[in-house]
Parts: sequence; structure tokens; C-alpha cells
Amino acid sequence: RDTGPGTGSSTRRHRQELGSLPNLRQSCGVGTIDRIRSKLAEYRPRIGSAYLTYLDLRAVDPEYVELDEHYSHEVVESSSNPLFAKVAPPWQRRLAAEKVDNGDWYVLVIMHDGEVIGHFWASFASTRGLMNGIMNVELVEGDEAYGFDLYLHPDHRRGKIGNWVAWLTINSLLDRGVRWGYTHVLVDNVPTIFWHHGVGFNIYQSFNYFNFGPRIWWKLPASETPMYGPLSRRGRHSGGEPQDPFGGSFFPQS
Repeated sequence: RDTGPGTGSSTRRHRQELGSLPNLRQSCGVGTIDRIRSKLAEYRPRIGSAYLTYLDLRAVDPEYVELDEHYSHEVVESSSNPLFAKVAPPWQRRLAAEKVDNGDWYVLVIMHDGEVIGHFWASFASTRGLMNGIMNVELVEGDEAYGFDLYLHPDHRRGKIGNWVAWLTINSLLDRGVRWGYTHVLVDNVPTIFWHHGVGFNIYQSFNYFNFGPRIWWKLPASETPMYGPLSRRGRHSGGEPQDPFGGSFFPQS
């Protein structure tokens, strides 16, 4: 150990410099650490349960809701529409552009004073969506649509606006000749369950899923009840004509 002249003052100076390092870490490193932790939490594998819901679009007559002039909407049917880039997540953009441009998908965009506050995607064709944030679905083309990624900014989730979004969605699907509309709802997403129940959706299937980050949503094999339907390999049709969906409502009917 060096005990020569000046060593004590030099040691004290080094200790003072080291003592300032925690502040440096806080100013430069904590934000990075928090982002890493957040990303790890986002990509933590999860297994959960969900309901596949259905709605006979021809059997419902949603009340038209008129909002003030601050609210508007647009149906995006081309990836060249500037709104497309605002609502298509990066991991889904390539698939979404292909599907939108060939007419298999569209996205209903909700705006307030010209700013995007929500969206709702719909698929009219069977889709292999694994790795792109949606589940694989088998649809009877021309008769069925699968809705996914319904989002409305928390500041605009009052009941009247939710009813308006429901009216827009149902009528946009009816205009395309669709009869059956499907969505999936996580069992712990209570607000969304209440919204679906209010619109008139019923439960078609329950199933378990594996979720790994925003990209991967995978239905666990043989977990759906009943064992056929839009999430099965053959869709809901086992013969020449599709079977009507069946199932109960989310809550008992009075």
C-alpha cells in the first residue's frame, strides 16, 4: 500500500469524486434503466383467457348518436392515406398495408378537432396474424368480419361517444354486406365487456391465449370452447352452409 507524502489528500479527493457518481447515475442512467424495465415487463410472457364474441349485425338497430362538430371519422381503405401511418403499429404496418390495399382489412379512425383519438380495425378475410399482433382467424368471406384493436382515448370514453363508435362500426360493416361480426375480449377487461354487452354482443367461445409483447397473440391449441368457430382451423362451417353462431350473453337478461 502506498503511504508516501500526499497520499491522504489524494485519497480524500478520489472519495469525493466517487461520492458524486450516484448523482451522475441518477441524472444519466435511471431513465434508461426504467425504460429497460418497462420493455422487459411489456415482453414478459403471459397466459390469459378471453371471450370470442359475436353480433348478428342485421338483428341490432343501434341508436344514432349525433355528436358536436369537434368529432369526425374516416374509413381508411388505402395505405397511402396519411391516417394509415398514424394508426398502424410498426410491427403490423407491412401486413396491414397489404391487407388494406387489397380490400381484406379496413380501419375506422376516430378524430377530435382533427387529432386521432381512436381506431377500430376489421378483417373480412381469413388472416394469419401470428407475429403481427392479431390471432389467426378463419372467416366466411362476405358473411363475416373480425374486429380487433378497438381503442378510444381515455379522455373520450364517455358512454355517448362509445355508442357513436358502435353505430359507425355496425353500419360500416352492414354497408359491406357482413352479417356476423366477431371480436375478442380479455376476461379482465371489464370496461370493454360492458361496452360489448351494451352493443348486443354475445359470447361465442372462450379460449386461452399466449401473449408475448405486442406482436404475438397465439390461441393455445385445443383451448377454445366450443371446439369449432372462427379461431379453429375450419371456421364455423362444417358443411356447405355456415352454422349460425350460438352462445349466451355476458350478463343475465331481464
